[in-house]
Amino acid sequence: MNTKILLLSLFFLLTISAFVAPARAETFDLMEVPTYIDNQFNCGEFIGGLLASLFILMLTLIPLMVLTKGKQYTVYIIVALAVLAPLVGLGWFPIWVYIIIILAIAVGLGRQISDAIGGVRGGF
Repeated sequence: MNTKILLLSLFFLLTISAFVAPARAETFDLMEVPTYIDNQFNCGEFIGGLLASLFILMLTLIPLMVLTKGKQYTVYIIVALAVLAPLVGLGWFPIWVYIIIILAIAVGLGRQISDAIGGVRGGF
């Protein structure tokens, strides 16, 4: 099962790289990958950046999920944020979406963090 998922992610990597790479370019500009995706799929440069970011994110998270057998959710969040940060720097992933993701994680984990720091609160 684990080998099948890893081979499937490798196959996906090779398949998408054939669509993204320009046909006769001598140099490949990494900043222009969303534009290449837009040219191939006619989806818009914003969606091209999101697709490229999602591809890189899944390329790192799927093998991690296979190796940890889906039980380390905190590690997945940390790795996802660490992978998305350089993609924001490249201009593939919008910074406002990154900030919204961080705020959603903070809201979702806020109760657990406050219970861990201050102990379980007695409520009304």
